[in-house]
Amino acid sequence: MQSPASNKALELYRLEKLAQEAQVQMVAERLGSSILSALSHDILTPPLYAFREAF
Repeated sequence: MQSPASNKALELYRLEKLAQEAQVQMVAERLGSSILSALSHDILTPPLYAFREAF
């Protein structure tokens, strides 16, 4: 049987690990969103040379 202090330490470790995983997930989602935004901007924006050739 574990002592109450040991149980608290294990629970604290578990909560810290969950918080760290959530933070990693948040950063990964933000990075993915930034990459998707940059790619969609590049796809939707015509290159500058297309404007020069029109005039």
